[in-house]
Amino acid sequence: MAVSVKTDLRARVGSARDQGQRPTCLAFAASDAHGVSRNLSVELSPEHAFYSAHQRAGTNPTRGAQLTEILQVIQRDGQVPETDWPYLPVLPTKIADWKPPKTFSTFYLRASAPVYLSWNSAVQQIDNSVPVLVTLRLSDSFYEPNADGVVDQVGSQTGDPNRRHAVVGIGTGMYGKQQVLLVRNSWGRSWGLSGYAWLTEAFVTTRLDNLTVFIGDPNVRSH
Repeated sequence: MAVSVKTDLRARVGSARDQGQRPTCLAFAASDAHGVSRNLSVELSPEHAFYSAHQRAGTNPTRGAQLTEILQVIQRDGQVPETDWPYLPVLPTKIADWKPPKTFSTFYLRASAPVYLSWNSAVQQIDNSVPVLVTLRLSDSFYEPNADGVVDQVGSQTGDPNRRHAVVGIGTGMYGKQQVLLVRNSWGRSWGLSGYAWLTEAFVTTRLDNLTVFIGDPNVRSH
């Protein structure tokens, strides 16, 4: 059974990227949501966002960044293109060696705003062509979308608070009688439909943590 698609913003973003073993899903999701919201033709650097968030917070980069710091980085410091600071599959052995390049070409700044925490709010934003940064508590079914690329509620599974993850909502549709949300993941093209999957309302509503959109004037400043 195929998904009946209502909105699909995949044409505004490139191939799904792969965070590897690092805890950088939020940096990837925020970078992609930021880029799509601006209709950029270049990818933004999750490495820069992740580094800057940990610098702001003074936290250990072997752990995930916090949403507040990531959003502050994008709004106040800006993000650089992926080509300015490509993603590192692993951190240097000495964290002190983890430093940005000396110069950047451009910084892209974007304000953000929380969205009312509900399924309908997420659907409404995406149907208005606004990508949504989604943070979830995962369960086992998320790891293996079905043959139609759908992740559904399985039995009494609920989200595990120790398995938090961030994705970008970029599409809506129907799967049979269920509404579904198309998300872009950061686990490479081998997950789901070349890095994307449809999450059912039943799956999302029992696991949802935060919804955020990027708004405001698309300020750009050169270094």
